[in-house]
Amino acid sequence: MLRFLVVSSCTAEKAYSPERQLQIEDFRHPEILLSRERELAPYALPAAEMYTGDQHRWVMEGINLLRGAFDRGVVDLYILSAGYGLIPEDRIIVPYNVTFSEMTSAQLREWAAFLRVRERTHEVIRDYPLVIFLLGDHYLKALGLPLEVRRGQKLLFLSTGSAAKGMATHEGHSALAVGPREATEFGCALVGLKGLLFRHLASVVVEMGLEVLLEVSARPELWLDLVARYRKRTLAARAEQLRFPLPEVKARKEVRSLDEKGGPAVL
Repeated sequence: MLRFLVVSSCTAEKAYSPERQLQIEDFRHPEILLSRERELAPYALPAAEMYTGDQHRWVMEGINLLRGAFDRGVVDLYILSAGYGLIPEDRIIVPYNVTFSEMTSAQLREWAAFLRVRERTHEVIRDYPLVIFLLGDHYLKALGLPLEVRRGQKLLFLSTGSAAKGMATHEGHSALAVGPREATEFGCALVGLKGLLFRHLASVVVEMGLEVLLEVSARPELWLDLVARYRKRTLAARAEQLRFPLPEVKARKEVRSLDEKGGPAVL
């Protein structure tokens, strides 16, 4: 059975927002960080439970769908945190106020290097044949792309920014860029789009099997084709058909039934 990894980003929305959350300077000094974490211990949670933003909520729904249908070990989740670095979903953390999105390019490079984001990513992804990255521009830049891959390993990037452009030119890398148009079509805010599309893909995988993920990694554009049923206009059309069955379709069926019985067909 295929075992794969999802790497998603932290979100600004968290389960707790106490005063004096951790700031970037707290993370620079291990002894200060430990002291501040003790201070914020009443608000500590596993990373999977700390983040409450749209993307994370949708990602967790998809993860839980897959684990329920296959096995808990089928998919692992790591979160790229601008405070803690790349962490597993069960890492206990406390609320903090740090984001890559508010940093200049130079600040981002310096801070990503301090957190050892690139090195840590290589350590984490090593044993997975497939890794799906759900990251925006700033978080992709923190990875220091392209990454090193082993033979046969596939890295699939779903991004709402420009950093994924040209990804396919690197060995083992493939990417699908989505943006405002897809957010409108699927009826969600852009900030949560990557998580929503992953959740929809998870539903398709439950129906069709894990092999679908390997097909998508080879042809990223297939992702949007597979989840097309969830587009707003498709859902609206289906709802309309359920509310108002088309009478002419019924009439044709009646005519065909009469013909089959040898009776007169009234047109």
